[in-house]
This record gives sequence, C-alpha cells and structure tokens, in this order.
Amino acid sequence: MHNRIYVFGASCSGSTTLGRGLSQALSIPHADSDDYFWEQTDPPFSKKRPEEERVKLMAPVLGDGSWVLTGACENWAKDFIADATLIVFLSLPQELRLQRLKQREQERFGDRILEGGDMFEIHDAFFKWASQYENPEFAGRSRHRHEAWMKSCGKPALRLDGRLTREELVVQVLRISA
Repeated sequence: MHNRIYVFGASCSGSTTLGRGLSQALSIPHADSDDYFWEQTDPPFSKKRPEEERVKLMAPVLGDGSWVLTGACENWAKDFIADATLIVFLSLPQELRLQRLKQREQERFGDRILEGGDMFEIHDAFFKWASQYENPEFAGRSRHRHEAWMKSCGKPALRLDGRLTREELVVQVLRISA
C-alpha cells in the first residue's frame, strides 16, 4: 500500500517542515504547493501560475507511488488529495504562528521586506492576509474554511499541534501511517 500524505494548515503552521521530515523518514517524494502555485520571479510570490500548469508540474512528483503533499491546495489539487491515504491538519496559536512567520520572512528576505525594500508591499500584504486565518468572515484561507473542507472531504484528518518538534510530529504521523 502506498503512503500518500496530505499535510496542511495556516501559513507557518509547520506543514512544509513536517512534509520534509516525512519525506526523509519514508524516502518518498515531497511536493510543497507553494513551489507550484507561484512562478519563479524576483521579487518572489508576485505572479501566480495558472491552475492547469500547477497540476501539470506537480503530476510527475505525485505519480503512482507514495508521496507527501504540503500546503493549502485543496481547491486546485483535488485529484491528488482524493488519492491521499492520510490527511494531517496542523494548527498552533495565532500569536506563535505570526511570530514564526515574521522570523521566517526576515531570515529569507532580510532588508527586502522592511519599509523601503523592494518586497515591503508584498510582505505587508502577505502578513495581513495570514493574520486573518482565525477570522471566520475572511474569504481567503481560514480555519473556518479548513474545518468545513475537512468535514466535506470524506476522510478523517489527523489533527496535530504545530508546537511539537518536527521529530515529534513525524513520529505521530508514522504511528498512523505505518
């Protein structure tokens, strides 16, 4: 039987980190939705790929074997997610998640995200967008939408606390998927 694991949550909940850990532990391919959603531009995260192109690029990685898919892509990668043998939802308190987000973006982009930097507006808009996750009225990615999707997807989801270490999270998933 194949391990096909879909891991998702809010931005900076740890889904990509867990996906990498599972990929290493199981020696299976890992695809992160951000790598397919965005075209490679400078500044990054400024041009979306068309949905059909994302799916076409992802298909060789998420072929007939085992895989790990990470990121919130339930709206455009439905066919892949339908084949998942395990769905994992990561969450953590908003304050900690936003601290992680600020730290990650600062480490990635440095002064480019500060006022006057070429990525300031992109970063500011992204941070405001990510801050709305707990708002049930928000039309973008939100806990409310994720909860609704989990109820409607027809598969149980393993809920994990993103405050755990990567190693602890991997162990939790391996207990279920083995």
